[in-house]
Amino acid sequence: MKDFTELSQFELDPAAIRLLDESFCRKNDVVVLGPAPAAEGTEPLPVGMLAPADGTLVGQVEGLLQRKVRPVQLTDHEIDQALAFGFGQEGGEARSKGVSPDQLARKVDLAFSRRISFERGQTAAKMVIDLLSEAMRVRATDVHVESYANDVDVRFRIDGVLYQVNTPITPANVSLVVSHVKALSDLNIVERFQSQDGHFPALFTAADGIRQKVSLRVSIIPGPYGEDLVFRFVYSGKVMLGLHELGIAPDLLVRFQGLMHTPGGLFLVTGPTASGKTTTLYAALRAIANRRMKILTVEDPVELEIPKVNQKQVDSRMSFAKYVRAFLRQNPDVILVGEIRDEETAGVALRAAQIGHLVLSTLHTRDAVSALNRISTLGVDSNLLAITLIGVLAQRLVRRICPDCRETYEPDPALLSALPRLPADLTFVRGAGCPACRGTGYYGQTGVFELLDFHDALRRLFARSHGIPSERELELLLPAHMFEDALDKVRQGLTTVEEVFRAVPLPER
Repeated sequence: MKDFTELSQFELDPAAIRLLDESFCRKNDVVVLGPAPAAEGTEPLPVGMLAPADGTLVGQVEGLLQRKVRPVQLTDHEIDQALAFGFGQEGGEARSKGVSPDQLARKVDLAFSRRISFERGQTAAKMVIDLLSEAMRVRATDVHVESYANDVDVRFRIDGVLYQVNTPITPANVSLVVSHVKALSDLNIVERFQSQDGHFPALFTAADGIRQKVSLRVSIIPGPYGEDLVFRFVYSGKVMLGLHELGIAPDLLVRFQGLMHTPGGLFLVTGPTASGKTTTLYAALRAIANRRMKILTVEDPVELEIPKVNQKQVDSRMSFAKYVRAFLRQNPDVILVGEIRDEETAGVALRAAQIGHLVLSTLHTRDAVSALNRISTLGVDSNLLAITLIGVLAQRLVRRICPDCRETYEPDPALLSALPRLPADLTFVRGAGCPACRGTGYYGQTGVFELLDFHDALRRLFARSHGIPSERELELLLPAHMFEDALDKVRQGLTTVEEVFRAVPLPER
């Protein structure tokens, strides 16, 4: 049988792809794969082709490259994807339909070079484009537009914290801005008394000229002084993190990875909104995904596409629970349920786990221990939970110290007095503030975690309690609280004492 090949097996390099002229590549359906070769190299260069058996074409390619090539069978779609990566254009879907990238993005063309302008008489479209361009330029994940009696506040969420920004949006023009966003998002423009959710695509041109597709999720709610608007950026080309990049301590990571290879059971990731739960689950799926497993997910919405994982999105006809029931007839090994929100979803997820599927899901709770009480309020039988639940990972995000302006300092003694676990001779580090971090002293985020894995002692505690044990009893079996993990990151110089107190709940024991 001929060896199976696909685009995901190769590391694409724009420099290598551009070794052949773009027009030649598109006319003949060929693309150079792998990293750019050394000039003195003798290894055959892999070249993706729609017709690798065409000896004449192979000879042409070898003549142009002045070296031997190894023809690789790819589909036309994969060749389009690779060429789009190398030549900085959108993928083959747009070209095959004769649709330009700007039409795909409904002419919402954002750019690193754009700045918020205060000139008079601006259109709503220009104000929206300038605002979103500025937000992307400073790495904001969300944009909040809030109407008050005599003012409109606009704030960017950067690394989990909101910062006020000056914009030309005022009580006199905010309704025009909201109406424009409704039109972009296919929402009802005349509806002003009900909340509405939507989304629209855009293109962002970065400082280096690379164009990136981004999706803007939109939430609009009514208020006494007008409608409030929140944008959230979802990046289609965002690089998914691996498990080793999340900030999980080595000993905890070993335990977590072991649970991910359990043949069946329910595993929960908990934390508040925007604490990185989906990022953690995506990293876990990427770590365990292989061709010998079938992985199905149901999400609301699908945030990023994971190679070789079959992802579904809930809608008005198919809920989380309906999808999970349907999944059970699809012979899966692993099921991811984006969130357990109600009794029906909790029940079907536990049943799926009980019959031998590994089920991953999320809850919104303060910590790992409180997740058990939360899921019990959804009508879950405690005996079934005890034999089915394999672990709960709780997490928060803390801001990382900016690498460009690190300096030593002495924290407030009042804070230090509450932290007896820190060594007396520890050198504390913070960010002084610089242009790279916009004066905040922080750049990026990392996770802090705690893991409650279900073992025999914990199951015996359930049996003795004849139900969900008390939080105090459960905390005694928790190996380490996430606050301790956060302090470890202070010791490592990754974050500050002040940030730990801001973002991480104190242990109650």
